[in-house]
Amino acid sequence: MRDGGNIEARILIVDDDDVDRRAVRTALARSQMQIDLAEASCGAEALALWELQPFDCVLLDYRMPDMNGDELFRELLSMRPETPISAIFLTGRGDEALALEMIGSGALDFMPKNDVSPATISRVIRYALARQSYIVQLNRLANEDPLTQLANRSLFSNMLDRSIARARRAGTQVSILLLDLDRFKRLNDTLGHSAGDSVLIEAAGRLRRLLRQSDTVARLGGDEFAIFYEDEDTAEGAGALADRITTELARPFLVEDQPWHLGASIGISIFPFDGASADEMIRNADLALYKAKSSGPGSFHFFTEDLNKKAQERRRIEVALRESIPKTDAFELHYQPRMNPSTGRMLGSEALIRWRHPDGTMTMPDAFIPIAESTGLIGPIGRLAIDMACRECATWSDLCDGMPFVSVNVSPLQLVDDKILVTVCEALERYGLDPSQLEIEITETAAMDNREPVMKVLDRLGALGIGISIDDFGSGYSSLSRLQDLPVNKLKIDRSFIAGMTTDTRRAPIVDLIISLGKHLDLGIVAEGAEDAETVAYLAGAGCDEIQGFHFAGPMPPEEFRRWCGNRGQTSASAPESRLWSAAGGVPAISAQHQLGAD
Repeated sequence: MRDGGNIEARILIVDDDDVDRRAVRTALARSQMQIDLAEASCGAEALALWELQPFDCVLLDYRMPDMNGDELFRELLSMRPETPISAIFLTGRGDEALALEMIGSGALDFMPKNDVSPATISRVIRYALARQSYIVQLNRLANEDPLTQLANRSLFSNMLDRSIARARRAGTQVSILLLDLDRFKRLNDTLGHSAGDSVLIEAAGRLRRLLRQSDTVARLGGDEFAIFYEDEDTAEGAGALADRITTELARPFLVEDQPWHLGASIGISIFPFDGASADEMIRNADLALYKAKSSGPGSFHFFTEDLNKKAQERRRIEVALRESIPKTDAFELHYQPRMNPSTGRMLGSEALIRWRHPDGTMTMPDAFIPIAESTGLIGPIGRLAIDMACRECATWSDLCDGMPFVSVNVSPLQLVDDKILVTVCEALERYGLDPSQLEIEITETAAMDNREPVMKVLDRLGALGIGISIDDFGSGYSSLSRLQDLPVNKLKIDRSFIAGMTTDTRRAPIVDLIISLGKHLDLGIVAEGAEDAETVAYLAGAGCDEIQGFHFAGPMPPEEFRRWCGNRGQTSASAPESRLWSAAGGVPAISAQHQLGAD
């Protein structure tokens, strides 16, 4: 039945009884509904019609020769899982209980065949279509990201599971690309969430334009997006798509009339090689993404079993860290002296944390600090380090000329948390230290990222009289205009420029430039990684204010550090043969092989 007016619904009648179909058809004709009607006398015919086009409403007889109504309903759902079905069961006498059971399976209503009339059938169909419309809206809210209108994590996982099931039957592959926007947090913190939202919407649009209609893209949360697609051989295609995405998202985003260069990092996993379920595939793509981000902005990386092993090791370390944190003796600080390169006088020390793993091994910070930062454990560990350093520094008054200081490395995550101010003030008061005896070291990148919250915390620390130095200067990225605004007292030249500077003629000019820059900004200059007398002599002549390195001493446990300070010219008892006399001030050095390792 076709009418030239506006179509209210496309309706499919499925019933093997000609008389019943005619009764429904007649009632519909007399109902004055504007419909597009099709009929099927069995399940197979209904499936064939549904494959050609979906229908808004299906009137189903439960009892048919080739399949029952429940089986047909499930087949229709599986053929077009993204298409809602307003299913109404036509029941005979005694079938009402069965029809109610079908409603529990997803049908919207039932209608006894002996009650088919124009008024009844139009009411039942219109009510079913209205309910279906509400269900669609609720599903959209449940499955769609409201900002970008992309699929959300829940819908993405469900669709991926179905895609994996199809690929398993067909012997094909499914690629997952998980991506994060690089530098997005910086933009969000600088310009606010409204600007960040506009970038996410634009990024979603760019991704849509890059993909085929058959591909699926979702926003999983924050600045994280995910894509999957099916193919016979996807590794090469996934790499090519990742390359196109990184190129597209490297184009600047125009935000508040200013170009912002973000980019994207991507992790890739491929079914069936990298997992058997959606959750496993997403988890492995996330591991690959972590590796890509560590390789630098605009990178992509495929999952490998080695990444899985590293993830398991990271998990074991996390569990051991959580076990260790309540036991304050599981962490200790080793101290490496800071020296005046011209006089050989010790000025203070840098505190370098060590962790005694529950298995008894001493663990260096590079092996556990990144994990502590990513799991939120850096807070209690960082607070403990500040407390321990202040407590130890309070015992040095008779070991140093003048008032000694201790320098403590602070994680970027601590700089955006006001708790660090409470920790510092309580430690200074508890151990009777002058604020000038505590120095906070922050990395160059931390100083430049999250500028507003970092500035707030650093300003308040500086107002207390606490020294602030930028660690590893020259290894990250700096804005000179931002540098002069930061309440910083010292620049600490990255060890990569100091090591071998007397033999590599390219490094010394860089060191000279950093020293000159610091002097013009009225900042103290610290060099780390001085391994020989010639390097110390050069740095002293260039105007460097403080030096630390194995030429003087490596990091030492507290007791050994006190002995070193007391002897001031004697090597540690554990390394009597390692005396190397300094050309700058006559201070003996302790060779690197007798130390626990530089930080």
